[in-house]
Amino acid sequence: MTMHSTGLSSIPPLLFLLFSFCPLNASAAANTSAMNCGALSGRKSPGGGPAVTILVPNASRKTVHLFWLDSKGEKKSYGTLTPGAARSISSYAGHVWMTADHAGRCVSAFVVTNPPPELDASWKIVEDDGIQFKAYGVVSDEAINRARVIVNQMLINLPEVRSRMKARQFKVEIIGKAQLLTELPDYAGLRGKKTRDGRDYDTGTRGLGGPGLCSVGEENLLCLAKQPYPTEDIMVHEFSHSIKSNLDPGLAQAIDEAYRYKNLR
Repeated sequence: MTMHSTGLSSIPPLLFLLFSFCPLNASAAANTSAMNCGALSGRKSPGGGPAVTILVPNASRKTVHLFWLDSKGEKKSYGTLTPGAARSISSYAGHVWMTADHAGRCVSAFVVTNPPPELDASWKIVEDDGIQFKAYGVVSDEAINRARVIVNQMLINLPEVRSRMKARQFKVEIIGKAQLLTELPDYAGLRGKKTRDGRDYDTGTRGLGGPGLCSVGEENLLCLAKQPYPTEDIMVHEFSHSIKSNLDPGLAQAIDEAYRYKNLR
């Protein structure tokens, strides 16, 4: 199954504008608690603690520098984050991180929180006109309903695409906000692997779109502050890939050719 990973990658200008229904938020890292920059004085990271993977996005319009405050409170550089970028980092509960501008001024600060509780192993499954929407029990009904609304809006004038998807028993799976993509059984085979642009499928992707399966992060559907893609609607993005994979082959080829021609100009 051909799948496309979410990032800032380009796709052919299909039938939809990819825009976000979410407001632009300041940088906020998943599995962390925000701190006031003024509270950093004297703060340092403790030794040990439960291991936690944090996802640090840069939702600002400027490049920021990422730092970890070690056990002495000294800043250790973890490179930079360009506007719209996000980075997955292995850390420990209680550790302190910050981002700063080019002059070293604090932009944001956060402390790593304890890992989330174990996921509810039960599933929520909703059928809507031949398409299945599926999520772990911890995922909110609101997120599932929003995914349904987007899918139905995007297919309203594409009955032939819906028919092909029905024949394939198409599924939309919601990744819980405290969950990794590869924790979903249908994506377990991607565990430990990387995307074409070098990101981990485990921690670096929040959605995929293919002919018979599409996924999206709960945090993006709900427009939560703590997410790596606050200015992009991932459901629209990934489901556009799925629609293109279910178009008439001649039309899909024409879209590819038009896209290639545009990029040559």
